[in-house]
Amino acid sequence: ASHIVNAKDAPIGKFPYQVSLNFNDNHMCGGSILDKYNILTAAYCVKKLNQHIYLSYLKVHAGTNFLDVPGAVYDVEDVSLNSQYDEESIDDDVALIHLKNPITYNRLVQPINLVTSDKELEGKSCTLSGWGTTSVNGSISKNLQEIELTVYPQEDCKIAQPKVKDSHICTVTKAGEETCYGDFGGPLVANGVQIGIVSFNPCVLGTPVVYTRVSSFISWISTHLKK
Repeated sequence: ASHIVNAKDAPIGKFPYQVSLNFNDNHMCGGSILDKYNILTAAYCVKKLNQHIYLSYLKVHAGTNFLDVPGAVYDVEDVSLNSQYDEESIDDDVALIHLKNPITYNRLVQPINLVTSDKELEGKSCTLSGWGTTSVNGSISKNLQEIELTVYPQEDCKIAQPKVKDSHICTVTKAGEETCYGDFGGPLVANGVQIGIVSFNPCVLGTPVVYTRVSSFISWISTHLKK
């Protein structure tokens, strides 16, 4: 039996900051719009694309809930990869994608603000959006999905996931199931601000999912924004 998690189709326009990172015409990762020139994602998603030859194959699709509807498509000028990113430890899993041309905002395309303090987040409700798998051995969904989660206590997460550091944040589903869900690089949002970036998702039942903690990287992000 596949463990379908309680993800559901997202209403159109509910996640106007959500983008699909498309490589060579295939959906590869999620990301979020920070401003007209900058997309936030995971280092994991762009680590192989540092050479400029690859960047021409990378496109950012905004303003669409459907992987087969392109929405507004933007070319990539450059990427900033956190130089401390370590694939083994999964630390510092954060990157920025810089666009050649500015994003045009409308009802379906809007930026998301980043969290400034996350002192009070444990146990709070949050929302993950993305096209990730809807079951443990499932495929990606053509429709943007959303799922309600709870921020997991940090100390419990460190016990469940030995790789977890202070610069990570974790979630569990409300039913206590795991969420095998969400694209790498995609946004975790609480109270209208982004608190996490999907970083590693072991897809093991009952295991918390781990995200890059946005508040730990605010200064890195602001230093590397394309102005």
